[in-house]
Amino acid sequence: MDEPAPAFGDLLRQLRLARGLSLRAFQPLTNHSKSLIGDWETGRKVPTSDVAERLDHILDAGGRLAAAAATTRPAAAQDRIASEVARHFAHQGPVSEEIRRRSLVAGRLDVLAIRGLGIVGLNDSLLRPALASRTATLKARILLLDPDCEAAACRAGEIGETPAAFASGIKFTLARIEELAASAEKLDVTVSLYTSQPIWRTIRVDDMLWVSSVAPGWEGHESTIYEIPKTPRGSFWSGYCSQFDGMFAHARRVI
Repeated sequence: MDEPAPAFGDLLRQLRLARGLSLRAFQPLTNHSKSLIGDWETGRKVPTSDVAERLDHILDAGGRLAAAAATTRPAAAQDRIASEVARHFAHQGPVSEEIRRRSLVAGRLDVLAIRGLGIVGLNDSLLRPALASRTATLKARILLLDPDCEAAACRAGEIGETPAAFASGIKFTLARIEELAASAEKLDVTVSLYTSQPIWRTIRVDDMLWVSSVAPGWEGHESTIYEIPKTPRGSFWSGYCSQFDGMFAHARRVI
């Protein structure tokens, strides 16, 4: 089996040493500082393609340095990507109490669901206690699947229910949320209906997000759940929150 190609930093150091060049001797040839060269060699940074090509020429690397720079990711970027998913769970059960605990004191709640029965519709559902009894004001936005759309009928078939029975579950959740909206103090709740085919189930509580998927044969709470904290330039956080905002902006408000 072929050995994997070395990362840019490792290859740069190997080539520099193979030519008998110390950092002090190599630095004037590059027109870059020794500290930056050190960052390249340790993997903390990766040069731009034009700089990598110049280094390749200086060390007579035959294109190997330029190729390595194109495929090497800085260590800092690797750490940031890994940290975007804090934890994952085989299903909702192990993290349910954490979601409830956070939601009880949260100021913001965004939910993208299908029927919402297990999230807010039933007395023992995941988030109903947090909506019903507040010590601080909560602004909640909830997206549910439109019970009368084609996607609802399609989803009913995926989980082996009739369209009428499936739609009745969504309407039941809407009625239960209306009860909360009328009676719960310190609760500002808005509910809208979307018509696109459901894929994701997301729960955002302040700066923490839990994401799972739906598919034929299983519900969102039964699939793997990923815990995603808000992080600087976090792609997952930004993407899921932007998706929710876009869907909410185009959904039909009913509460």
